[in-house]
Amino acid sequence: MLGGRVAAALFLAVASAAALAGCVPVVCAGAAPALHAPANDTAPAATPMAFSADGRLMLVMQADPPCLVVWHAEHDVPVHTITPATRDGRIAARVAALRTAVLRRSFIVAPADLPELWEISYDPKAEEIYDGLVHDYRLGEGVPRRGYLGLRRTALPEPLADFVLDEDEAEAWGLAPPPPAGSGEGQVINLDVRRRVAVEPAARMQAAMQALRDSRDLRARGAQAQAAVQMRAPSPLADLAQKRSASRPWPCAAPKVPGP
Repeated sequence: MLGGRVAAALFLAVASAAALAGCVPVVCAGAAPALHAPANDTAPAATPMAFSADGRLMLVMQADPPCLVVWHAEHDVPVHTITPATRDGRIAARVAALRTAVLRRSFIVAPADLPELWEISYDPKAEEIYDGLVHDYRLGEGVPRRGYLGLRRTALPEPLADFVLDEDEAEAWGLAPPPPAGSGEGQVINLDVRRRVAVEPAARMQAAMQALRDSRDLRARGAQAQAAVQMRAPSPLADLAQKRSASRPWPCAAPKVPGP
């Protein structure tokens, strides 16, 4: 299933290496930048973060209390909070991985130790969310929730320890935690049908994930080299990332636990 796309990613990485040699490395497009908190005995070393493609929004996983906070970069204010919980009320105290899906205009979140994958769309025209099977939407079943900055869940057989998005951003390619916490196998999750569609050997998935990261890094380095000849003002997003710290917690409403 992954053979053709993995081969293409590897080919792109090798073919582009010579042309991009000597460029300054930058963070991959799908990577979650880290924000360092003030040094003390209680604050975490870093806070998982991701940035929207247009640079306007930033998603932060706050540790205490556990809360996903969407920040407006220009105004340095929170615009939305999301309780990081499953439908039955289990709360994720941390995230295993947090990525930006540029083409989908959304954030993708893998909560640590919970068998779900979350998508949070920052597209104002995002479709409404139905917490059920895909046919709920097609048949107009269930009670919808707002799509913009809403949490769209994908139930998984086991949690993810890490993941990347494929080139089309239709799938998340990830790894389950190693035994005894998980199977350690490669997981292929389709983000449109919202379910796992394949299981791959760990070594094969690790190679595929690295190939995707390498190809994105090479493209990002090429874009940075092209932009380096232009003088640009400091980004307000970079300034905000420097100012944010774990010492500024925001409350997150308690999740509503469904009845029996």
